[in-house]
Amino acid sequence: MEYESPRLVDYFLVVGLPAGVGGKLQPLYKKWRQKKRGLTTVYFKPTVVSRVPAKDHKDMALPPGIEMFCFPNGIRLTEKAEVPRCHYFVSTIANGNKLYGTVLRFSDPISSHTRSAVSKFMKKFDEEEKEEEEGADDGCQIGEDDMDDGLGSDRRGSITSTDQNSPKIEASEVGMALTRTLTMEAKALYEPKCLCFVSAYPFLPQYLDVMKEIYRISLSPSEFPLERVLSNFMLEVPVPPRGGTAVQYSIGHQSVIFRRSPLNNPILYPNFSFKLLFETLSIEVIEVAFAALLTETQVLLVSSSLSQLSIISELLLHLMYPFKWSNVYIPLLPRNLTRFINAPMPFLIGTHSSFLPFDLRTIVRSRLVVVDLDTNTLHCRKPPPPIPQRELRKLRRALQPVTRAIVPKKITSQHDFKDKSESSLASSITHVIHVDT
Repeated sequence: MEYESPRLVDYFLVVGLPAGVGGKLQPLYKKWRQKKRGLTTVYFKPTVVSRVPAKDHKDMALPPGIEMFCFPNGIRLTEKAEVPRCHYFVSTIANGNKLYGTVLRFSDPISSHTRSAVSKFMKKFDEEEKEEEEGADDGCQIGEDDMDDGLGSDRRGSITSTDQNSPKIEASEVGMALTRTLTMEAKALYEPKCLCFVSAYPFLPQYLDVMKEIYRISLSPSEFPLERVLSNFMLEVPVPPRGGTAVQYSIGHQSVIFRRSPLNNPILYPNFSFKLLFETLSIEVIEVAFAALLTETQVLLVSSSLSQLSIISELLLHLMYPFKWSNVYIPLLPRNLTRFINAPMPFLIGTHSSFLPFDLRTIVRSRLVVVDLDTNTLHCRKPPPPIPQRELRKLRRALQPVTRAIVPKKITSQHDFKDKSESSLASSITHVIHVDT
């Protein structure tokens, strides 16, 4: 039975870099060491900086690692403040229940504690890099006159080597650690942070409206403390009952309505408009994705927009009613978890297009269907079993008013779609997907 929380919101999180004295930064990926790029290209592991409540609820514990879904690619320092952005995620816990997350990402000037932690991290990295270079160049000898003070002086020497074939290394690189530290301290840096609501209810757009007002209040002077506004929303706003009864909550300039669908019609009040689905994908692409889900085929959604992944995933599952998807469901997969795409069981997974560990043109599994939300195309080796012709004609007749009113994105496949109302789904697939052989 589906879990119903007595709370409208279970947790409020602030996710960012480790805060406070003694906070340690950990790089999310190890390959960046080999590229020797700047500090603003390092992705750090996010952590929960603050949370409400401080302890887990007895009936619903906060899943470990949920901060990865707030920053699917890790946290990267920037030299300019980024525009606030939002996205959604869904986490399936051990008992099969779902937790829905609404995330608002923004940038803050780097704090003194974070700057100190970054300096320690870069110093440790340079020491490890120096040890590796010394171990690789056993024949190198450094003279006292060839040492650089690392403070930006023009005196440049070289590290002499007993091996005449080895390349010369400028001695100024020895002082790169100190120079890089001084440069970092003088440069204005920003650290990404995010606010996150975690709830058992999929009121994702409503939570976003509330979160925007909370963020706006935090930036402006107010006679009411932010903690009072937050506790009022989390503790005093009731969960709406199923049916037509709605709960209206006003905060700042927003008036948000929470309404739950009745049990006998769970898609009566969808949290997202189906117009978003038909604007993103053409009817032919939706038919193939729908058939793939009904036959429990592996479906992978890719997009360059994090917010679009969870929205389209939720709407595709609504189309399955009265059937229910009971397999693996991860509408937003973090980059360091993309290995789960190789799982043998059916799944519906969404991930950023830059996280893919393979090229869409090199798909080798026959049961994997990749839906590209940016280009309105599909990629697979073998099309899923088609929908029966009679039911397919009924479906297309019912969707004709929708397809006439909504114009999807421009198709980027090799063939334009034609009128195939009487043709089979298998024949239309050749115009919709890239079949790799």
